[in-house]
This record gives sequence, structure tokens and C-alpha cells, in this order.
Amino acid sequence: GFRRVFILSSVVWIGGVVLLMMAETLPMVVVAYLMFGAAMSGYLMASTTIVLEFGERQDIPMRLALSTTAEGLVSTVGLLSAGLIAAVFGYGSLLWLALATLTAGLLVIVFAVRDPRFVRSTSV
Repeated sequence: GFRRVFILSSVVWIGGVVLLMMAETLPMVVVAYLMFGAAMSGYLMASTTIVLEFGERQDIPMRLALSTTAEGLVSTVGLLSAGLIAAVFGYGSLLWLALATLTAGLLVIVFAVRDPRFVRSTSV
């Protein structure tokens, strides 16, 4: 399901940020960006799967369209905000903010989100 893939991709993404923060050589930077690519692939798979697992089957196209639109908007605003943060405060601050938000997202998915396939229905 989406949860396990999202958790693993978040851990890899956090590891990539930490490695980039500590990178002193070009190979370390390359490995960090490879980790970012792997994490992004996992995130994209998880985000599509989560849309497929919730709701009614006939609503799948609308949910996919809505989630893709929302994701595109957030990506655009995030990219512009990241550029502004890096320009004003520097890359170190941007990496620390990225680390904090990725960690917060990981904690939410680990402690607050349960896989719907394994949650017992309480309604009769």
C-alpha cells in the first residue's frame, strides 16, 4: 500500500538531505541527488496509490485529477518559496527547513495515518 512506500521514500529523502548537508565531495552530492530521485519515485507511486485506495471506484478519475492539480499547485508554490528562502537566508536554512518538514511529514504518516486495508470498520 501507499503507507509503506511513502514511509520508505520519506526516510530516503531525509537521508538525502542529511547527506547533502554533510557533502564535501562531488560523489557525495551525486549520491544525495540519486537518493532524491529514488525518494521522488517512491513518493509519486505512493501518491497515486493513495488516490486509488480511498473512495468509490467511479470517482477515481476525478480524485486523480484533483490530487494532481493540488500537487502541481503546491509544487509550484514550494519551488518559488524555496528559491526565495535560498536567496534571502541561504541554502543552509533551506536544507534545515526541508529536513524539518520532511521529518514532520514522516511523523504524521507513521503515527496518525493508518492503512485503510487493515483498519476494521466499526459501523454495522
